Amino acid sequence: MSGRTGGAADGLCAVHLEGVVARYGGRKAVGPVSAALEGPGLFWIIGPNGSGKSTLLRTIAGLKRPSEGRVRWTAGAAELRRGDLRALGGLAAPEIQLYEDLSVRENLEFLARLRGVADPAGAAGRGLEEAGLAARAHERPHAFSSGLRQRIRLTAAWIAEPQLLMLDEPSSNLDESGRAWLWGRVRERARRSLCVVATNHLDELAADEPRLDLGGKRVS
Repeated sequence: MSGRTGGAADGLCAVHLEGVVARYGGRKAVGPVSAALEGPGLFWIIGPNGSGKSTLLRTIAGLKRPSEGRVRWTAGAAELRRGDLRALGGLAAPEIQLYEDLSVRENLEFLARLRGVADPAGAAGRGLEEAGLAARAHERPHAFSSGLRQRIRLTAAWIAEPQLLMLDEPSSNLDESGRAWLWGRVRERARRSLCVVATNHLDELAADEPRLDLGGKRVS
């Protein structure tokens, strides 16, 4: 399957999938996939359970090396290295855990500092305000519901204003107001960066938004 989306502007991130196949223990999990994901914009990875959405997203994030083919990351005309994604990328996925011995504010400040944000405390404060959690900033994650923990996890993913934002099933555990909060912020960020989202919830997609359908074997 192959395809192209968006139009990369100078300096903006793009991901180029070139015949990517991912295997686990000899079993093919996804692929071959060829596509150009270019920012700014919102790009969806969809498909039924077991179709390889999470595997492909982790390959895009540089966390899994493809078994065949390759992934290239670029910023404008410049080629990026896998290690550059630590500074330029942001990922939220169900298995990513918060530090339970730190408060929510301390979690966000630590991650902002790790990502090289100039003002970690300020970024954490703004993130908590946006997430509606400023009044509970000094509580530890275990005190929060699964939906509020997901808000914290998502806030951590974009706290450094990444050029490449990758979200795996981001609406999991969110109620209606949480989903409105999530998609408002994702679509706002997609106006200035590349956002790649893996989801089972087709009602979250707008009709004109490009998607890679791992079940239907197509890119549009």
